[in-house]
Amino acid sequence: MALECHDGSGSGCDKTYYSTDGSTPTTVYSSPITISATTTLKFFSKDKASNSEAVKTEVYTITPGGPDTVPPVTTPSPPEGFYTSAQSVTLTCTDAGGSGCDKVYYTVDGTTPTTSSPVYSSPINITVTTTLKFFAKDHAGNIEAVNTAVYVIGQMPCLNPTIKIGNTGYPTLQSAYNAAVNGDTIKCRELAFTENLIINRNITVTLDAGYDCGFTTNVGKKTTIYGVLATTAGSGSITVKNIVLDKNPGPPPPSDTTPPTTTAYPPGGTYNSPQLVTLECTDGKGSVCYDIHYTTDGSTPITVYSSPINISVTTTLKFFAKDRAGNSEAVKTQTYTITFTIGETNILSTDDNTGYGNWLVAQRATLGQTGTILSMSFYVKTPSGNLRLGIYDATGPNGGPGALKAQTAGFAPVSGWNTRNVVSQVSLQAGTYWLAFLPSSNYLVMKVATTGSAKKYNYAYGALPATFSTSPTSGTCHWSFYATLQ
Repeated sequence: MALECHDGSGSGCDKTYYSTDGSTPTTVYSSPITISATTTLKFFSKDKASNSEAVKTEVYTITPGGPDTVPPVTTPSPPEGFYTSAQSVTLTCTDAGGSGCDKVYYTVDGTTPTTSSPVYSSPINITVTTTLKFFAKDHAGNIEAVNTAVYVIGQMPCLNPTIKIGNTGYPTLQSAYNAAVNGDTIKCRELAFTENLIINRNITVTLDAGYDCGFTTNVGKKTTIYGVLATTAGSGSITVKNIVLDKNPGPPPPSDTTPPTTTAYPPGGTYNSPQLVTLECTDGKGSVCYDIHYTTDGSTPITVYSSPINISVTTTLKFFAKDRAGNSEAVKTQTYTITFTIGETNILSTDDNTGYGNWLVAQRATLGQTGTILSMSFYVKTPSGNLRLGIYDATGPNGGPGALKAQTAGFAPVSGWNTRNVVSQVSLQAGTYWLAFLPSSNYLVMKVATTGSAKKYNYAYGALPATFSTSPTSGTCHWSFYATLQ
């Protein structure tokens, strides 16, 4: 690396000073500097009249084996999950063999972080249920995809069944008994059950009760059954342990006028994958929970809850619990928005600086299910000018892009993923679509791969046309570009 000094019509250059460790320059430059590793070079010159220029800085990123095109990886510690107390979350960035991590950006309100978001500098204190999103950038400008970690702070739910034989769970004592074979042990947790258990099969079983959530111990614990345990002639036998049988419990204490409380884990929110939702009822010192009712279509809850609920599409979950005293809590509502994507969600390895200013470009994508489009995301390596995104159906010639279905407003892109909501959300049926982008500048650099199908034609930057050209140029490529639906 050579340093040259020019002094115009002045007194002439005297000396140039430099350093390669980021410190104040003190070494006198005399010959080219060899830089074989990532280096911060600082330098300045002084003329013969003793005038000194301001110190200049240049950073040289040296990547063994060629250019660094691999994004870094950020890992949260502790990982997402259920916690009974506040957590201090550390974000650790690694960039093995690359140019080194530069910054980690994050948000704690569920929004997608950008390079304008807070920069991570110290552990993040999470005291309430929080959706943490984050990504890192390395010194070569590579940006990883946004990560999401959900921290649920509060009572730890028990995800195990209330009754089981071996590793198989059952919703009621009777269903477990009906499935048992001779010699089985039916285990149940330290809860209260309101049901009658009819022993009417010629088998010998054991009912072992009072277990903790993990079914590891039941020492000193009991399970209460509000009902009767009846046998029929010629039936087998059952041995009961740690059971309190209250066949005629009478009315509950008159002081219990407080309804129980039901909590959903995880809570409602936006998730990019199906969620298994557990409903847990607590009744403090009341007459114990009797049952939980729920629905997943937004109607009045009527279905009795017995096992975790699988939510794979956007769902309005309504639920309430009732205790033995007849107290019912008010109906609660949790909305789960389950999103999915079409297009390319990975950051591709090849830079595309072809120059698509005032070209409308589209890439083919397949939608496997009906959904409502929410937003579109486009990855930019080097920003320039403005950008507009949209989606076309496949009613054009030979299944090419046809009618415009949705578009974003125009925006000035930044380095990394650029996500923008569509102007109007529309429902899209399963089928083939074309994700389109329209840049205003030839200097916008994207990420591309030489697979897939693309169409393009000249079109002045602005609002996207209602229909795509019927005679576009075709290509075999696609970009880091996807749409999010629900």
